[in-house]
Amino acid sequence: MMSAFCVAPLVQGVVAPRERETNGPRAASHVMRERARSRQSRISAAPDVHVDATSWRYDSAAIPIADHIEPAVIRLKKLPVLVSPGDVHLMTRALTKAANGEAFVFMAGSSVLGDSLDSKSMEGIFRLLVAQVIVLTYLSGLPTVKVGLADTAPPSSAARIGGSAIESTQVVAEAVDEYFKLSASHNAMHALAKSTDSMLEWVQIIRDQLSASNAEPRKGREFIDLVDSIADALDFVQGCGIDVSSEAFREPEFFTCRRPNELWFEAALARKDPLYGHGDAVFSSSAHMLSLSGSALDDPQWVKFASEIANPVALSVNAGVTPEALIQLVRKLNPQNMPGRIVLVVGMGADELWKKMPPLLKAVQKARDLNVLWMCDPICENNIVLENGVTTRPFDLITAEIETFFSICDSEGVMPGGLRIEMTSDNVSEIFGGSLARVSMEKVQAGYDGTYAPRLNATQAIEIAYEAGLRLRELRKRK
Repeated sequence: MMSAFCVAPLVQGVVAPRERETNGPRAASHVMRERARSRQSRISAAPDVHVDATSWRYDSAAIPIADHIEPAVIRLKKLPVLVSPGDVHLMTRALTKAANGEAFVFMAGSSVLGDSLDSKSMEGIFRLLVAQVIVLTYLSGLPTVKVGLADTAPPSSAARIGGSAIESTQVVAEAVDEYFKLSASHNAMHALAKSTDSMLEWVQIIRDQLSASNAEPRKGREFIDLVDSIADALDFVQGCGIDVSSEAFREPEFFTCRRPNELWFEAALARKDPLYGHGDAVFSSSAHMLSLSGSALDDPQWVKFASEIANPVALSVNAGVTPEALIQLVRKLNPQNMPGRIVLVVGMGADELWKKMPPLLKAVQKARDLNVLWMCDPICENNIVLENGVTTRPFDLITAEIETFFSICDSEGVMPGGLRIEMTSDNVSEIFGGSLARVSMEKVQAGYDGTYAPRLNATQAIEIAYEAGLRLRELRKRK
């Protein structure tokens, strides 16, 4: 489920974006917009919370742990960390650079893991992500911070706090299963990140994807020219004696972001940080960055947890968020105003973004220059419902929100910090449109059952990276 508090970044505020066709979209009679304009924000003025002195971070004393859950907490505490504190601090520094306009964050993947987790899908998503990063970096001239989504399916509802009593052995099994799913995901992604594949091999992935697409002739030619230019540049670098398969050239750093499910699970995986930070520093070891949204933003215990860990925290910001509530929450989560700690991921839909994002951005800038990184989630709020009841997303609305985000940032004098997208490396037809994929609405109706939230397919995802890279290059040239 997409977070209600999605993060969006900067919008231009001068000229409203032009109306775009929604691909087949003249068939407006076949679709209806599903924008919840009046929906209230999940971000509220959370009250101060005083946690028991024997911090839940170590013995869970301050959160209600049912008897049948306690064995799972004890078991998780004994398991190794999934991410190291050193890598968490590396990510914080990378996010700080992005906030200063010295890098760009690209967060992508599929939150549909659960039982569908397998090596083929993980490798496919990773290779696609690297292909996007190559396009972004080449066009923008900025280092790209790679962040993969590392969500897992939530444990059984019976295992939740307040759920019905069940055998503790079942809760332990579910918790350990979730832990090892996360472990498998982290290990696979890092192994791929440190592989010796050269940049030329990654570029070939882009070329293969384009050759298999149904691209419009003009757009297809643009992409082929781009890939040829990247390949030529790499050939030149290699000709100068630089190994394009070397670790230094490939920038193997790869980070993960996770939407946590249960506070007791995250608390059990929290660890002291003896080498970094200041004495009592604690970090969450389930992912490099945690993403909070929905009810977690109203929960004082979640806010307390997020404020006391050293990890970066991403907040989903939707159209219902007020400037006052956002500033109050940011201050609670980052009382020392540390750079690289807070990421605001805004997702509202292009039309709402024009109205709601500038006031949020101005308020944050005026509030003692709070240290935040603005990112855009152009996927979560651009939903329409087809005649058969299936929810999909028009590609043109997604690109319109990205354009709006960049325009707002430009207008307010802030460099766009990053993008968050849901995608798959499979050749699915869940989102219609795109100049390369050209997925028709009829194809979506025929082949997509709506089981999961609509995701970009591989060709659409590469096109997103291309459009974002062009816009970033334009902004940088004007700075």
